[in-house]
Amino acid sequence: MKNYKTPVDRLVRIFKKSLESWKNKALERQKQLRSMGIKLRDLTISRDIWKKRAFDAENKLKKIEEEKEQSQRIDEKKGQQVGDVIEGELITAESIQAPYAHRYPVFVMQLGIGSVLDVLTGFRGAARNLGLISGLINMPVPTFNTINQWIFRLGYYILQQSIEYRTDWIAIADITATLLTVRLIKVVKV
Repeated sequence: MKNYKTPVDRLVRIFKKSLESWKNKALERQKQLRSMGIKLRDLTISRDIWKKRAFDAENKLKKIEEEKEQSQRIDEKKGQQVGDVIEGELITAESIQAPYAHRYPVFVMQLGIGSVLDVLTGFRGAARNLGLISGLINMPVPTFNTINQWIFRLGYYILQQSIEYRTDWIAIADITATLLTVRLIKVVKV
């Protein structure tokens, strides 16, 4: 204190003010340090979560691609195994897949409808025939009601087609049509 020319009471106020200023700066730095630590912790947790989600998404994508490749291999094998001919055409990969909102593949529908219309078997007989064929080829077997519905839908489709104009038409009345009480449901494409 002897080195200072300023009065002691003034020096005490200056030193006190300096000490408080230093304390305030230290407290502010501690608050900043704590907030930076919290932010770092939150960002680390967030980064870990997003990293895990990214890895999960990559794994899912790999699984989907593997399943897709596997299903393509199975479809190719099915196409090679099924060397049958339907109406002069080989069964294609498209006919092995079931159409939208259907359970059975197209070739099963063709076999069921063809056995009823071309071979003139009954609906139950057609279902049994498809059951026998399913022993040779791995395919789902429809019930006779399903084949019946396919025939109705095919008939409804044919009825909705435009009729070509002809002059040599004759009309045939069928009195047994009143015995059948089945409603046709209009199929609407979505």
